[in-house]
Amino acid sequence: MRSLRIESYQIILRDEMKRTFAPFRSFPEEPASPLPELLPHSPMLRFFEWGKGEYIALQKHQLRSATNSVEREAGKQLEDFGAQFCFPLTSQSEPFGLLLVGKKTSDEPFTATDINLLVALVKNLSLVVNQIQLKSQVLQSQELDLLGRMSRGMAHDLNNLLTPVLTLLQIAFETKEPFDEELLPVALRNIKSMQAYIREALFFSENLRLDLKLGRLDLVVQRSVELARAGRKKEVEVISVTPGEVLVQMDEVLIQRLIANLISNAIDASRPKSQIHVHLERLGQLDELEWVRVRVADQGEGIPKENLSRILKPYFTTKNRGDENRGFGLGLAISRKIANLHGGNLSITSVLKKGTTVHFDLPIRQPTNTSPPPVALSA
Repeated sequence: MRSLRIESYQIILRDEMKRTFAPFRSFPEEPASPLPELLPHSPMLRFFEWGKGEYIALQKHQLRSATNSVEREAGKQLEDFGAQFCFPLTSQSEPFGLLLVGKKTSDEPFTATDINLLVALVKNLSLVVNQIQLKSQVLQSQELDLLGRMSRGMAHDLNNLLTPVLTLLQIAFETKEPFDEELLPVALRNIKSMQAYIREALFFSENLRLDLKLGRLDLVVQRSVELARAGRKKEVEVISVTPGEVLVQMDEVLIQRLIANLISNAIDASRPKSQIHVHLERLGQLDELEWVRVRVADQGEGIPKENLSRILKPYFTTKNRGDENRGFGLGLAISRKIANLHGGNLSITSVLKKGTTVHFDLPIRQPTNTSPPPVALSA
């Protein structure tokens, strides 16, 4: 393996939304700021797009000897970067970024072999960055689609909740009589539902920061089960099984909300006099981390296969009753978000007429994020 050590480098990429160029990564690290002089019609990009050049040597004596005027203008445009060479990152012959390379750490001149190594590296780097950008564009498209579905869901739900309230106010205004005794409880209930809806929507949209502390997950499970037993409106038995003390690094408030969401959903789906089982178990070690699982299983009607793939998406709900138990389709989405924030995951399995099982897995301790050190270019 041949390696090449350099004093500095800078990767410049095009922002596809703003159509401007800005530093993406550099060594030594420098503050990123837009580069207004780099435009689609600038000499640097025209040289690589029209001339099909693989690189530009930026040393002054080489620029002076360049026969191509566009190459000289392009080199002059990058004088302030103090680089030795510039290589284009391209997609279908169109430059979308640049790699600027400084002097070798040995202070020796670049050889033809060094240049060939860098050209090969940049071609591979172009493929990788282009794939990342394409994936980002797909994700943005999916986010826009999700935003549209969320907006439609919110509009539909809020409109349904507001209708009785508006009717009550119109009757009171037109008749000048006291509020209708039948409509008033409905209006009050719907206002409370809207308040809960807005709280859940805000929770889902926020980028939460966890208050991580080492705590006993077994006690959090037991508290969640006790609260569910005390607040249930259906004759359902909630049974919990825990393996004794289980210490986990977690945000206890959010984890309790997650478990409460799952038990509440299980109660809603359960038939009267049926059972709900809440199990906490140790999973052992995976990828150098110890994991635990919380599983909530009901004996309800189950979820049809066509709905299983959508059940975790925001604003999708199978609860279509027109009362206070009607779901807004945020409970499971919020539950999955809490699990993901803890570095875990949430899964659902269901069998029609037999019931549904939802489980989430958590690492006992959060992995430590470390930044990788600068590495030498190699091939």
